[in-house]
Amino acid sequence: MARYQIIETATGRKRNVVEWDGKAAFTPQHGQRIEPDDGTPVSEMPAPLAVLPAISDRQFAQALADLGVIARAEALAFVKRGEVPAPLQAAIDAIPDADARFAAEMQVSGATLFERTHPSTLVLAQALGWSEAQTDELWRRGAGL
Repeated sequence: MARYQIIETATGRKRNVVEWDGKAAFTPQHGQRIEPDDGTPVSEMPAPLAVLPAISDRQFAQALADLGVIARAEALAFVKRGEVPAPLQAAIDAIPDADARFAAEMQVSGATLFERTHPSTLVLAQALGWSEAQTDELWRRGAGL
């Protein structure tokens, strides 16, 4: 059994720590996610972060292009024709869990609104190797477009 932490998706605050084999059925409550425990005590979590607004698919693609993550032509093809940019597809393809990979691909290929705290957003950011700060910067930039 491994230790996992229950995190509030809206605030990023650690709510609890559980032991879980990673296989048995376990679904966190609505508005929470489960991830490997980082060892941070529950009582010492930072204050809640400001919730970043949802951004449109156009804002998402344009912010990715502005940050140099994808090419401008890829951003246009993404918004016009729904073509998943190669860097995002490569990150999605590298997600080891089949269910998480499918959910991330569904989000990227079909969402018209992207939420910063959505579980698929978090999985995709992790697959891209992004820090919380990098992901927040994408959302801030997108929200300003």
